[in-house]
Amino acid sequence: MPRILMIDDDTFFLAIYKKKFEAEGFDVVTASSGEDGLRYAADKHPDVIMLDLVMPRVDGFQVLERLKADPATSRIPVYVCSNLCQQGDIDRCKGLGAAGYAIKSQTSPSGAVKQVKELL
Repeated sequence: MPRILMIDDDTFFLAIYKKKFEAEGFDVVTASSGEDGLRYAADKHPDVIMLDLVMPRVDGFQVLERLKADPATSRIPVYVCSNLCQQGDIDRCKGLGAAGYAIKSQTSPSGAVKQVKELL
């Protein structure tokens, strides 16, 4: 059973996506802050991470940068799912090592599951 870590400060989003990923056979761990997400990534060893960018204190760009700089987490594919839709944000994430990028308003839970499965 693949394990996914979802990092997002939107608890409603987390609840919906957690339910969908569990229905698709994933073991789901959630974190509602960048700090918790970094800690869980090191402790839980997920197969993939779904990451939001807009979060207080430690944003998704910082989380992605730290994940890719740490040898313990650098190989984990990171799928960014954010409301930021500017090409500069997408390019920045890819430059930092994101394996995929989706715009929340244009991606359904089923679409996210499909894209994440392709990363595994």
